[in-house]
Amino acid sequence: IPSGAYISGGFGTNSISVIFGATGGDISVVAHNSVGSSVSSAALTVSVTGAPPAPGSVTGADTVCSGAMSESYSVGAVAGATSYEWTLPYGAYLMSGFGTNSVTINFGSATGAVCVKSQNACGSSSPTCKVVVVKSQPATPGVITGSTEFCFAASGVDFSISPVPGATNYNWTVPSGATFTGGGTTAISVDFGTASSGYICVSAGNSCGTSTPQCLAISVGSIPDTPGLISGPDTVCTIADIQNYTIMPVIGATSFNWTVPSGAVITTGAGTNVITVDFASTDGEVCVQASNSCGISDFRCMD
Repeated sequence: IPSGAYISGGFGTNSISVIFGATGGDISVVAHNSVGSSVSSAALTVSVTGAPPAPGSVTGADTVCSGAMSESYSVGAVAGATSYEWTLPYGAYLMSGFGTNSVTINFGSATGAVCVKSQNACGSSSPTCKVVVVKSQPATPGVITGSTEFCFAASGVDFSISPVPGATNYNWTVPSGATFTGGGTTAISVDFGTASSGYICVSAGNSCGTSTPQCLAISVGSIPDTPGLISGPDTVCTIADIQNYTIMPVIGATSFNWTVPSGAVITTGAGTNVITVDFASTDGEVCVQASNSCGISDFRCMD
């Protein structure tokens, strides 16, 4: 038997058991009896092999999207290997190539290692692994920071969000008639131009997809219209004549600026659409303007 091997059973018979060492070689047999020994048999050459070596580097994507299908991974063929055993991240499974050195994998949502061992009848190698990062489309951005009320044609108005983990770009939309700078980032500056009220929205994106949008309702105001006709007497007595004057409410107005003839006093209702005036002895006009944070209208007067 080869060097390093020994007969563990059947010594002296026509059937033996051999435990091999690390070296292969020839096995031959001679028959004996009381007269003598035969010529040695033809040799049987035995090769001694062990478990195959570990595969080389795993080839395939380092990063995939959650739920990715049919991603290919492979290793070079290993001398002496008769099959390959793959292990995958949680939730992933082999789509094809089971037992071979080239597989396709369907991924779940978990990051983990793609590993492979080479195998033969003598055992398995140590594993070779590649960590594969599984990423998802980003979450919806958080609350948009910025004011919600503006005057018509306001410019340079800033809006922002906090960075979203895993996002590589940000998609902003603004009301029709508005324009913005800073697209693709977490902050923009908006020129409202001819825009009316609407929504500022942003979604977060990466190579795996785009989130649902986060939106902020905004109101674009303008200088209020000139008030309508003033209701009230156009002739009063000269001394201590107290009269009421009224206009209809003006859309968008937050206050009203009244003027009265010299010597007359607004006793109640200043800033509202209904006032009470205590007249003196001087003729003149009763006038009113509508105002808000965007400006003041033209006067409406009553002689």
